[in-house]
Amino acid sequence: MRPRVVDVAALAGVSPSSISNYFHRPNLVSAEAATRIRAAIEELGYVPNESARRLRSGNSKTMALMLLDAWIPFYAELSRGVEDVADANGWAVLFSNTGRNDYRNAICVCSRRRASAAFLWFRRAISTLSFARCEGAASPV
Repeated sequence: MRPRVVDVAALAGVSPSSISNYFHRPNLVSAEAATRIRAAIEELGYVPNESARRLRSGNSKTMALMLLDAWIPFYAELSRGVEDVADANGWAVLFSNTGRNDYRNAICVCSRRRASAAFLWFRRAISTLSFARCEGAASPV
């Protein structure tokens, strides 16, 4: 079982909110507490769960990039540029190759994975799909 924030806090002798402060507002944590927290993190092998944090915040910071075919050089270059900019701004990119046919499925997959933004790059209009309800999706796409 992976160590949790409460495990790190117990070993370091601090509250779980101190662990959060250690990562997000280090100026609020004393040098002594930071040393104990760092030691507990190393001893337990703790890694913050970014997905859980994003789930709590209500923003997945995940964008979907749906392409016709990523093997086409233009799309490969486009996807690399999107990924570089997204990464530099703390976003993850969910890629989907539509295989030139299954647009609705690609959109539904992105919705079920709670992508906060989607970029569609197709040759023909798919506006009717943007209002489709996808099985397992929280809201219409």
